[in-house]
Amino acid sequence: MKNLFQDTDLKFLADKTCLVLSDAFPPEALGGAEVSLLENLKHLPQDEKDALVVVSFSAKRGAVQLRTVEGLDVMHLPEHAGWPHESEFAFDLKHRMDQPGFDAVAFGRWTKVKRLVGSPHPRQVLSAYREARARPKGGIVTDHLISQADVRLRHLLQIVRAMGRIEKLICDNTRSILIGSAALNVMDETPAQTTAIVRDNRFFCPRPNQSRTVRNKICNSCNFACASDDVGSKAVDLRRANLSLTRKHRIDALSQFGDIIVTSHELNRQISDILPDRSRIRRIPNTFGNRALIEDWTGSIEQSPSPRLLIIGMLNENKGQLAFLKAAEHWLRERPDVKIVIAGRGQRIGSQIEAFVEANGFAGQIEMPGYLERADLFEEIARASLVLAPTVWPEPFGRVPLEAGICGRATVAFAVGGLNESILDGHNGFLVEPGDYQGLLDRVSQLIDDPDLNQDMGERAQEFIAGHFGPSETIEPFLRIVFDHDLAAAAPPSKHQLPEISADGGLRREDCTDAN
Repeated sequence: MKNLFQDTDLKFLADKTCLVLSDAFPPEALGGAEVSLLENLKHLPQDEKDALVVVSFSAKRGAVQLRTVEGLDVMHLPEHAGWPHESEFAFDLKHRMDQPGFDAVAFGRWTKVKRLVGSPHPRQVLSAYREARARPKGGIVTDHLISQADVRLRHLLQIVRAMGRIEKLICDNTRSILIGSAALNVMDETPAQTTAIVRDNRFFCPRPNQSRTVRNKICNSCNFACASDDVGSKAVDLRRANLSLTRKHRIDALSQFGDIIVTSHELNRQISDILPDRSRIRRIPNTFGNRALIEDWTGSIEQSPSPRLLIIGMLNENKGQLAFLKAAEHWLRERPDVKIVIAGRGQRIGSQIEAFVEANGFAGQIEMPGYLERADLFEEIARASLVLAPTVWPEPFGRVPLEAGICGRATVAFAVGGLNESILDGHNGFLVEPGDYQGLLDRVSQLIDDPDLNQDMGERAQEFIAGHFGPSETIEPFLRIVFDHDLAAAAPPSKHQLPEISADGGLRREDCTDAN
């Protein structure tokens, strides 16, 4: 079996003392989590960058990819094949066997006995196989089955050995936290500082899509009621047991870290409910990014003279694009002047949206450019009249209002999760009760029919986002807590007193007398 690193000289790792493990990292991925992590790390002085290596796993890679990003040494490793094909042997087959007709399902059956014999938890492995046969909606959850056979862990431990001495271990987002926790269990010496960064709902919701919704209602206490929605009646107990094991495993993994960073009050509440020691939890919001670069991208772009709505995000049920379009069918017929741009990828829901557009004759009103690179995305924001976020799940953070706001665009959204913190109702956008599509459409109509109000709200959005999600609120506290480094770059003073974000989210009216 080929050693993944046999063509890679790992000697450069000998001088590294800080290991950053991330689910993904630019330029392989440019989502909110990856961009925020890069924005934080790139502000370190070069000597601290030299002592750091970023490791991420990429499904786009079949071999190790080494590169330098903003002065940071980054290693992109191939992603594993997924349970039960995550062993070193299966990984090697996945990337080496290119002959047609390779049957991964048959291979999974063949490895079943091997997995059961070598696994430290054979009953749980067998339980997962049984659940797989029940074909649960969204797939099975197997985080609790991570063992030393996992190819990600084996490759990570090779990097750890090459580094020799690790002073800091920083794990960004759930998959990295789980693999980092597994590595901590077998390291010869525990790093002096361990930090976990939580950016999603997975620690609260073990369901594969982390939707936190059961029968169209938001779930605020995890009792695994979703099991009956995911599988047939004969497999409900099996599903419930595996969800319970996964949730416990995730909580146990998170508990191993000394410091826990969350990006929103919403996530702070979730993590505080499941961890006994709340003093380790720090809230540090994501940053909106590089303002000068954003202004360079958008400086020559003019706002559309006709109503143009922009929806940003993965195309799925959680983000609510299809549900919104169905609710807005009659409104769109009454407003032929309105154009909606839906930016994002997701083939399953994307094809359903395309079918809806064709069936209703909305080809001239609804545009789907797919996934947009950062520059193209900000150009679309600059063209838009406003940004719309019909998200139905409790958004763990809510980056879209940051990107809209820094471009001077208001956001209209349902009041779910972290969106209550990045949108203050009546100030930099509008929040509507979840599920009230008519209320959502009424607020959109209010803004596109009143250009002065729309412009004023956009200006306030830019000031609010710059004041609450700029370097002094995001990058500086991250570097201070994680690296004990003070970034000497004070944000410019605001022209007006900014409204505060309360721990519950939402606008404190007494601090915002000019809100509509």
